[in-house]
Amino acid sequence: MRKILRAAIGTVLFLEGLAFFGGVALHLGIPIPSPYVEKLSYSSALAEIISGVVLLVAAVATAVQPRFAWKLAVVGHVLGVASIAWGIANRGSAVGETSHHPAMLLMLIVVVIGLSMPFCRQALENGRHRSKRRRRYMQAI
Repeated sequence: MRKILRAAIGTVLFLEGLAFFGGVALHLGIPIPSPYVEKLSYSSALAEIISGVVLLVAAVATAVQPRFAWKLAVVGHVLGVASIAWGIANRGSAVGETSHHPAMLLMLIVVVIGLSMPFCRQALENGRHRSKRRRRYMQAI
């Protein structure tokens, strides 16, 4: 079951990383087939590049080095939340420009909550994480 959950989380991390690179292309003015339009912003592109790279590294870590996968996944999502929240705070006057940012922010927050659950951490760390509650029960026996 852990392998299936780790593969699912790795796939989600990979797709989120690709979505951030799609945002980078939009912020740099590169035309991609998308219903969204973004204004040219190098600082937003840089923030999304950093988030996308960390998410892609976390996706690779789920398969190669599970020991660091959970930490990288959480860091990538926190960076993603910060960059999108910064983008929402600095949005332009056009209504259609940032219509997808609140949905992306909500999705990233939901994934961070999911990653904080012990079974997700155990799956990503290959069973190395044990919850404190389990340790207390084992010590009582």
